[in-house]
Amino acid sequence: MKVAVIDTGVTPHPRFPHLIPGGDYVMAGGDGLSDCDAHGTIVASMIGAAPANGAAPPPAVPRRPVTIPTTEKPPPPQTVTLSPVPPQTQTITVVPAPPSEEGPRVPPRHRVRCRRRPQVRLRPEPTVVER
Repeated sequence: MKVAVIDTGVTPHPRFPHLIPGGDYVMAGGDGLSDCDAHGTIVASMIGAAPANGAAPPPAVPRRPVTIPTTEKPPPPQTVTLSPVPPQTQTITVVPAPPSEEGPRVPPRHRVRCRRRPQVRLRPEPTVVER
C-alpha cells in the first residue's frame, strides 16, 4: 500500500527502503527527498519505516511512503516557477500532487507546518542558596 506524506519532504534513510519520490512543490527541480525541518521524515517513519534490528515486526500491510513536499502557495496554472529554498512560514498550503500511474489520492487542500528549527539557548545552572 502506498501512503502519501504530504508534508515538508522526507530525508532518505536505510529504514525507508521503499521510499518513493512523489514530486516537490518546495524545491525547484527537487524530487521530495529533502526535508526542511524533519517533520515529514518523522511522519513518514510512523507510517512506514522498516523496523530496526530486534524491533517489532513490520505491519501486516506493508506501506510505502510517497513524499510530496509543498510550498506556501500553489504554483499558478501552466507555471513551474518554484521557490529555490524551503519555506520559512508558519503554515503552508498543499498543492494537489500530480496523478501518477499508482499515485495516491490527494485532498485538494491540506495544511502543514514548516518552521525554522528553534535555536537552542543554554541557560546557566540556577544558583542554589540555602537559608
